[in-house]
Amino acid sequence: MLRSTDRAILATIEHTAAKKPYASLVMVACRQDSTPILLLSGLAEHTQNIKENQQASLLIDRTAGLDNPLTGSRVTLPCNVTKSEAESDRQRFINRHSSATDYTNFSDFSFYTFAIKRVHIVAGFGHIH
Repeated sequence: MLRSTDRAILATIEHTAAKKPYASLVMVACRQDSTPILLLSGLAEHTQNIKENQQASLLIDRTAGLDNPLTGSRVTLPCNVTKSEAESDRQRFINRHSSATDYTNFSDFSFYTFAIKRVHIVAGFGHIH
C-alpha cells in the first residue's frame, strides 16, 4: 500500500507547551525498502513539531470512493523521523512528485525519512492485523 500511494496523513505532537496531537496532509514517496520520504517546509507546523519530537505517525488509506470508508484498507505507521541529505531520496521524491521540483531548491524545504517502528493494518471493518 505504501509504495502505491502518493499522499498520507502525518500525525505529530505539537511543539507548544500543550503537546496536543496535530495532523496534516503530506505528499510521500518511498525508498526501495519502503522507507517513506517526505519533503517538508521548515516553516510548517508539522516540521516544527518534528524538530522537537522525532516521533510521528503516517496514515495511508485506500478508502476514496467507497460508500462506507470503514470497509476500506488503511495502515498506520508509527515512525522515528530524521532529516535526509541523500541525493537518492531527493531523486525518488522528484520521480514520484515532479511538481515538487521547484520546492526542492527553496532553502526552507528539506527531505525527511521515516523509520517505521510498527505496522498497524486495517484491511477493512473487522480485519485488523
